[in-house]
Amino acid sequence: MNRDEFDRLLLRHGPQMTRWPQAERVRAEALLATDPGARAAHAELAALEAAAARAVRLPPDAGLAARIAAAAGPERAAFAITPGRLFAALATSLGLAGAGYAAASLAAGLIAPTGYATGLAGIYGVL
Repeated sequence: MNRDEFDRLLLRHGPQMTRWPQAERVRAEALLATDPGARAAHAELAALEAAAARAVRLPPDAGLAARIAAAAGPERAAFAITPGRLFAALATSLGLAGAGYAAASLAAGLIAPTGYATGLAGIYGVL
């Protein structure tokens, strides 16, 4: 394994060698034993990962959501998702998708026009 490959895999799998696939881990450990630059890159990423794990996470501000909602004003209600609006959006999407599927299938010859469509085609000479 060369340094470029090691650096790429180090960024992909992280510094904990147990996360690495077995074949790459064996080759990476051999490189770490002989390459001081690889050891330094590994140690640097390990330190960064440890610092991120120790980072203090502040709890969310309890009043933040209320302040955002208050700042939005009454216009916010116009964009509220209600069950009725959700149903209408889904029904419209499914209806359009169904119509598109039917048109594409008809055009591709996957379904044959029958009944009313055939009668109209005969009248207008389309088919």
